[in-house]
Amino acid sequence: MRLRFSIASLLAAIVSCGVALAALHSASAPWASALFTVMVVVLSAAILGAMAARGRHRLTWAGLAIFGWIYLAIAFGPWPFNPDGPPPLLTVPLLDAIQDAVVSDGKTPYLALDHERPNERQMAIRGNVGPTVGNLMPPPPPGGYKQVSLVSYRQVGHSLGAALFGLVGALLGRFCAARSEAADGRGDGV
Repeated sequence: MRLRFSIASLLAAIVSCGVALAALHSASAPWASALFTVMVVVLSAAILGAMAARGRHRLTWAGLAIFGWIYLAIAFGPWPFNPDGPPPLLTVPLLDAIQDAVVSDGKTPYLALDHERPNERQMAIRGNVGPTVGNLMPPPPPGGYKQVSLVSYRQVGHSLGAALFGLVGALLGRFCAARSEAADGRGDGV
């Protein structure tokens, strides 16, 4: 089996890698929300692709959907080793952004119950500031420590992990379809 890629698919892969690195570097709740929403859309579209396609393409889409959804279920499911849960879909921060304009008349204050997560932990990350002495950290740099949400970082990482796991499934599905076609004597058919 020979893998062939178009220039457009290689460009999409490069852009995807750039977005992934930016999301990991600047991990935040909006990044986690956006990537999680994109993964849900892509994996749902892969189910439709598997239903609509034939031959090799069907197993490629099916592999993407199955492997991606299984990864998301394991990473964000209600398991004891996963205290964080999935990030909200992108609609939650969008609704939060327009909430005041929609809910209030602009004159009357209102009481809203917040959906903040009490278990979100933030801590200072030292970065490359030198070795620690015992349990003591070196003094903070002039600008202070950068605050990083580890929950958002893990959520971004899991969404990207689902993309990579789905890609592995797509390649395995394509490989299995090619072997099946070769065994059936159909050659390089669709």
